[in-house]
Amino acid sequence: MSAELELPFRQDGQLTELMRLRVQSLHQRGAARQDGERLLLPNEAVYRLDFSQQSLGFSRWTVALAEPGRLSVTAISQLWTPDLTHLMTRQLLEPVGVFWRAAGGGGGDDAPVQRYEADAHEFGERIAELAKVRKAMYFLFAYADGCSPQTVDCSITFTRIFPRWTGETGSCCLIRLPSCVMTVANKEGERRADLAAQPPHFTGRRADETVTVAVEEEPRVR
Repeated sequence: MSAELELPFRQDGQLTELMRLRVQSLHQRGAARQDGERLLLPNEAVYRLDFSQQSLGFSRWTVALAEPGRLSVTAISQLWTPDLTHLMTRQLLEPVGVFWRAAGGGGGDDAPVQRYEADAHEFGERIAELAKVRKAMYFLFAYADGCSPQTVDCSITFTRIFPRWTGETGSCCLIRLPSCVMTVANKEGERRADLAAQPPHFTGRRADETVTVAVEEEPRVR
């Protein structure tokens, strides 16, 4: 069982095209956008994130830029269908994740991708919080300064948060990983369980499920 879950951002070509058709339609008719409506800019595309698990804690961003440039990632707070409802500015979340790679001045091929750390961390935590009630989320990716969809690879890594289990010999609780350590309370007192350890095992049950984790005895002081 992996302690971490890395999810890639994938471009949603259909939603991106529908958003572009909306802009094209307004332009052809010489019409104005709806009050508060957020139109897709030429340098933007719609991406989505699908959650295979919903009890998650934010761990880190992984953003690779093959060329110098700037990527801005904006989350959309609600699910929407562009053919029925328009995207509204109030649906965009803050903060925005901004990632860039400098050109020149020491920004060669090996230059690291930089970010506003505090904003990126808060942004990741907001995504993890919304994942509790969502199967998918949508985002606007904005490319600037030479950045493009072909030069960007972006994913986000979470730690899995496991539920509390009650077993025949006591109860155990998996805390947030990747520490891979939990506490098993039974008649003999507390013992530490390490998921990477080998048998003996402690088996816990919750309703219709069974989980087995390895228990590592604490060394005794003689």
